[in-house]
Amino acid sequence: MAASPCAAQDSERYLVASLGGDAPEALAVVACDAVRATLSAEGFGVVEPADVGTIAPARFAEARHLEDLRPIATELGATAIATVAVWTSDGSPSSVIVSIAPGTRSFSATETVHASLEESARDAVRAALARRRDALLVGGDAPHATTTAAATAPAPAPAQSVIIQNDQLFGIVGPGFLAALGAAGIGGGIYASLDEMCDQRNPTTNVCLRGSQPNYGLGVAFIAGGVLALAGAIAWWILGASSNEASAGPRIDIVTLPGGGYVVARGRF
Repeated sequence: MAASPCAAQDSERYLVASLGGDAPEALAVVACDAVRATLSAEGFGVVEPADVGTIAPARFAEARHLEDLRPIATELGATAIATVAVWTSDGSPSSVIVSIAPGTRSFSATETVHASLEESARDAVRAALARRRDALLVGGDAPHATTTAAATAPAPAPAQSVIIQNDQLFGIVGPGFLAALGAAGIGGGIYASLDEMCDQRNPTTNVCLRGSQPNYGLGVAFIAGGVLALAGAIAWWILGASSNEASAGPRIDIVTLPGGGYVVARGRF
């Protein structure tokens, strides 16, 4: 069934329209009037039929989905849409479905027609509004979900971040400095062990008059100290990396599965 105009709203201002169902237009208008009156009683604004009359009926007739009604709602100054679908059985209304879309999300409710179509339509719109309120209490409104999540996310602890960075820096600088000392010691030992360096010799006896003699003892000591320093640096780096990993300790994550109510424990022990 093509859409037909019925009414609409304002603080949230609703455009109410018949969309779907198989009831004749007269029954759809009855249901839409009941939905419009209920929304007004609940404190919402509605687009009045006189304003809806400024839209060409063909545009409503072409609408097959809620999204098709959004441009019309925008033109009429409505910020939300309520659609009504009346279904019949043996020519009489059997059920009514009301959907409200205050934003990108929609909330629907279905009521079986017992006493009257108007009463069932009122009950359906109240049930849809209640579902919307429940959804807002649980997860917030859809357009603001990302902002809400970002605002409520706990900020990282600055002090803890500084401690971690300092530990990592010390674990690199310390072994690096010790390795540099070891390399300098080995270099100094090699230099001390070099062959005799003579700046001036006696031309007759070929005896060195001015120069330096190799100091093998000092050279060996320097080289040994340098090798030990390098070994210590390597051990420091390896053991430091291992201890940082181990210092994280046991970790348990508690995860609540959405919709299932189960709790899962996972982690490293």
